[in-house]
Amino acid sequence: MPTVTVSQLPQPSTSDPLAVYNAEQQKKEADQLKAQLEKQISDSEQLKAKVEKQGTDSDQFKALLESQSTDNKQIKAQLDKQSADFEQSKSQLDKQHIETEQLKSQLRNQQMIVESLTTQLKANTAELQNQNAQDLFGGRSTNYASGFVWLLAGVLTTIAGGFVLLRFLAISSQRQARLIRAARSQRRPLQPPKRYGKFLLPSQQAPEVHYEERRLR
Repeated sequence: MPTVTVSQLPQPSTSDPLAVYNAEQQKKEADQLKAQLEKQISDSEQLKAKVEKQGTDSDQFKALLESQSTDNKQIKAQLDKQSADFEQSKSQLDKQHIETEQLKSQLRNQQMIVESLTTQLKANTAELQNQNAQDLFGGRSTNYASGFVWLLAGVLTTIAGGFVLLRFLAISSQRQARLIRAARSQRRPLQPPKRYGKFLLPSQQAPEVHYEERRLR
């Protein structure tokens, strides 16, 4: 809108009161139009600044959304890895449980062998006590040979049982160590970065993951 200055208005004759009145009215209208124009220009500048600020905020929010998407992918990858580790630990526990049952079976077999040898030893001892008197040297030789045989059998049985027991203790120690490592690795919390936490709704927060420890009975 072109600006109209007072100097451009027609100069009325001072002798005509109506012309003077009309000139004053035109001056007032020109001042009002000028004020309205200045206000519109100011409002336009403010609106432009507001639009530019909204554009900047939109770019920042877009960057935060892209960063959040990347972090969500990383968190999902970590969850998948922990799930795979948990399944692997579970498989190892099942395998160790089977090995433990096998060792228990071997221990029971060793105990049965020891009990059988003990029973046989008692029977032979009773039989030897009920035998008739023998020659002094012959009797001693027989007793020495029988005692040596049973002593050798007892030593071999003890060695075999000790070996099985040590094997069982070693596997139990390995199993407890793996359980502790698996529990520590599964208790690490996964949280989204705090830099964009204020932009997330409660439904967008990363869910908490709880793992239940499985104890082998």
